Amino acid sequence: MISPLDGGGFVQSFLPENYDNVLIEKGREALYQLTDEYLPEVRDIKHLVVHGSVYQKVTDIAEQLGINLIYYGIN
Repeated sequence: MISPLDGGGFVQSFLPENYDNVLIEKGREALYQLTDEYLPEVRDIKHLVVHGSVYQKVTDIAEQLGINLIYYGIN
């Protein structure tokens, strides 16, 4: 999840153009590399990198996919 930057236009005015898209692409590349390295035998992995509020994106995606239970286990 790529969280939105707080501060609106002021903070974003110091960043390169399309900075959020660059972060999303780098996150996607890292995710593919991680799963290739640690889960090579798993065939049905869905990679998803999104930009926005964590809570909002998780619930939006769960709704779109018809997921009715989200478990976050903490050890």
